[in-house]
Amino acid sequence: MRHLLFGSFFFLLASCSQPIKLIIVDNPTDESITFQFGDGETFTIDANKKETFEVPFGKSTVIINGSETHEIDLDAEREYVLNPSLEDYYLQKIIYFMSARAEKKYIEDYGEIKSEIDGREVNGDFTKIDGKLAIPKNWTYGLDEEPKEQATVKFAGGKTHVSTNKLHRQKDLLAVIDLQLQQSFQKLLDEIEAKKD
Repeated sequence: MRHLLFGSFFFLLASCSQPIKLIIVDNPTDESITFQFGDGETFTIDANKKETFEVPFGKSTVIINGSETHEIDLDAEREYVLNPSLEDYYLQKIIYFMSARAEKKYIEDYGEIKSEIDGREVNGDFTKIDGKLAIPKNWTYGLDEEPKEQATVKFAGGKTHVSTNKLHRQKDLLAVIDLQLQQSFQKLLDEIEAKKD
């Protein structure tokens, strides 16, 4: 009995030592999702919502919608976005230039940067994050945050540009791309109509 009690006490001590921290949980789908860390409380995130929850960091089993299990290891020293829908996200590299001349030189040296998003070629440097449950933070601008048009930066040592990152939902990017295509098409139609007159 002593061994059993000591073992149970040690297990309880180990499980209590997991730090509880806030985490952003994002659900870009049209259905609500439930998730649970181990035997803990079951949380619900509504459709098309982003919320903050307190969850245990460290090694855990995450149960999604009562049946789908995933092993996860959240480093208490980092921040994450939890993606229980396992949707795709994109990380956009945003470059701020010291001057228009620096930007022109960069384009001459490296060319126009293009990426592919869901089979569509777009301008910009986008890296796909394939359906990860926990997306570790390496961005300045998170979901629903707009990057600044200009940044005040001290350029030293001959640097002509600095970069930062922005996290996007694939769903949001596709909506922007579709809107831009529609606007471009409408502009083209308007130009054709204007030439007829």
